[in-house]
Amino acid sequence: MSPASRDLVTGALGADNRYLVALLTQQPAGLGFDSGRDNVEAAAGLLLRPLSLA
Repeated sequence: MSPASRDLVTGALGADNRYLVALLTQQPAGLGFDSGRDNVEAAAGLLLRPLSLA
């Protein structure tokens, strides 16, 4: 069984069509910093295409 994680994303569209995006994650502490960071970076990467930043 893999440890549970939770990802929440919210955002707002501001002046000049600028995006403000917040990506919050909850991951098991035993995962370790490097793995946790890799997971957050992967999730952030998935946001680039819908926001037309890629």
